[in-house]
Amino acid sequence: MTYFRFAVGSFSNWHNASRVQYVITLSGQMEIEIGDGTKRMFNSGDILREVDLIGKATPHARPVSVSRPTWRCLSKTSVPLEA
Repeated sequence: MTYFRFAVGSFSNWHNASRVQYVITLSGQMEIEIGDGTKRMFNSGDILREVDLIGKATPHARPVSVSRPTWRCLSKTSVPLEA
């Protein structure tokens, strides 16, 4: 497991997942945008299952808005996207 802290106003560029992964919001709040433009707000306790359904060349998700300091936990599975 990997832990990340995002400060208020944090922003991330588009990135691809190398494996199926689960992202757990431990505290705070963060808005995520996916490749089709859909945005969703994640709060403490929310879990995001990241799977790039479009293909590795297409960005799948990025944090676009952090409204308060946020801690997230990332757990990668052993399942590669090709599986």
